[in-house]
Amino acid sequence: MSGGMHDDDAMLRELVEVLRGAAPEGEALAVLRAEVVAGAARGRRGGSGGAWVVAGVVALLVSGGEVAAAPAREVVRAPEVEHAAIVIAPEPVVAEAPRVEPIAEPAAPPPRSRWRARAAVTPEIDEPIVDASWLAALARVPSSAKSSPAPSEVPSTLHADALRAYAAGRCDEAMPMLQRVVEGESEDAPAAIERAELLLAECLFRGGFVQSSFAMVDAIARRGEAHTQHDEALDLLGRIAQRAPDPDALVDTVSHYSEDRLVRLQGTPSHDALLHLLARARYLAGDFDAAARLFARARTGTRWYVPSRYWEGIAHVRRRRAQPATQAFQAVIDAVGTDRDGGSGEREHLRDLARIAIARVAYTAATPGRESADPARQTVLLERALEAWQRVDFGSVHGLDAFFEESWALYLLGEHARALGHVHGLLSPQLEDRVHPEALVLRATIYFEHCRYEAAERSVADFHTRYDALLDRIGAQERGLDDADAAYALLDAVRSDRGPSGVLGRVLRTTFADREIARQLVLVRSIDAEIARVDRASFAGTSLAARVAQELAIQRALAVTRAGESVRTRIARLADELRARANEIDTVQLEIETARRRALEDGVPLTREPERPTSIVAVQGDQIWPFDGEYWDDELPYYREHVTSICTR
Repeated sequence: MSGGMHDDDAMLRELVEVLRGAAPEGEALAVLRAEVVAGAARGRRGGSGGAWVVAGVVALLVSGGEVAAAPAREVVRAPEVEHAAIVIAPEPVVAEAPRVEPIAEPAAPPPRSRWRARAAVTPEIDEPIVDASWLAALARVPSSAKSSPAPSEVPSTLHADALRAYAAGRCDEAMPMLQRVVEGESEDAPAAIERAELLLAECLFRGGFVQSSFAMVDAIARRGEAHTQHDEALDLLGRIAQRAPDPDALVDTVSHYSEDRLVRLQGTPSHDALLHLLARARYLAGDFDAAARLFARARTGTRWYVPSRYWEGIAHVRRRRAQPATQAFQAVIDAVGTDRDGGSGEREHLRDLARIAIARVAYTAATPGRESADPARQTVLLERALEAWQRVDFGSVHGLDAFFEESWALYLLGEHARALGHVHGLLSPQLEDRVHPEALVLRATIYFEHCRYEAAERSVADFHTRYDALLDRIGAQERGLDDADAAYALLDAVRSDRGPSGVLGRVLRTTFADREIARQLVLVRSIDAEIARVDRASFAGTSLAARVAQELAIQRALAVTRAGESVRTRIARLADELRARANEIDTVQLEIETARRRALEDGVPLTREPERPTSIVAVQGDQIWPFDGEYWDDELPYYREHVTSICTR
């Protein structure tokens, strides 16, 4: 018995032991096939190849789909033909046992006596080639052709070396080789190259190059089902979403998948992330019904539950469904809790937004102007809105917004002293970096209704003093942002205290302080950090380094564009807000002039008594503190400005 025969027997025993432990999948199968083919070639060159043919059959069976787990009956050989067909016959599941044709020999067939010798030696192997446990392992091998190349698509030596390194966890060694495969250097089959793309993205992710990995997964997703790894990339995309500084940057990528593609990841963190992002994609596409349904499927207790329920409520609001919207917002509040902790975390931030949203839904439902509206019902809704607004801590990120919106509900309820007190607090010097132009509109409106025309005109003048110059500067800033790059440069300057000075600088810093922009900035910085690491990476100096650098440059440009567009949107919104409020305050001025002209035409007094200054106090429980011109931080939410009507009719 030759040394080659002993080598073949050892290989077969090793193969049986491997298959007994766990059915190899994916890369392990590819490596196994490469070794089988190499062994068969050695057999052809050295005269000892029969056992490698058997090993080849094993590899072909593993890659060929499901095999029933049942005891083997026998190995049937056909020694009387020049090219033998080996048939493995398990317990019948189909009409006849599957047949696997042998690999064709390019040279002349070996002598028949050599085949007979091999057949005679085979029973001497210590372990049977096929047994029940081995077939059970084969039955667990996935049948999807996407998970591994077809039997005829044997990986090249370069690809097999890369797969072997990947399977051993040596991604640093595998990545440059996988990149060479992707570049076509190895001339592997297209399906194998696409598999190498996904493995390369996986290795980059494991190495901390999250944005580089995302760029490659994004390319796979955009090709759709034409890419053999389209579905297989989903799990990696979900893991990237869990580590992404700004998950919203992945929404467009996830939109290339349908809901049914996520089913196989059900119950995993990747599924939770992808379901939320898919719902966001549907929302942005305007399909609010589908978005609400997907958001509602978020699992309780997961990271994505609170944001999903919040966005579910927003989707219902867009469809004008008040009750389901309120229920979704309440689910957010219940999940986070009701502690007043200043709304410092993401969950607390969403809880406060949910409270404000509930208040807005109730306020909108109670808004006057409906002839058939029930006054008692309107009062109940307004009081519910007040309760929701008042649960937002005054010192939280959204505290001032809730505080101001509350003032309009107080006005509608007839509690003008409290409404004016809110305006008085909002216009204090401590809050000068926050723009609330509508507060002066509300103050002028209340004064006008009480026929305090002089006080109303002072509010109009105060508005123009505060905001006319600011509006001009914001308008100039808006016109100067020709593109997203210029907008990002402004954002960077403002955040690093190199931006505009004075009131405009303070207003812009506040405007750019929201969480969405903060996440976008973190994303840009994380990409910059990856760019700095490329030259120190294990693959530095290879073609992979050049590709990663290029992908990161593209990702950075996209991230800068998104952040810049957010800046332009906020500046445009701020300018539109000021212009709209300026029109409203000018309308109040016009109404004042109309009232004076009418009084002159009718020959009646404009007011029944001269205007006198109103009294302002801070009411804190049973303590009442008169306002003496000095604002105290702890008094800002508690001011009351008592006003009486001096109208003649």
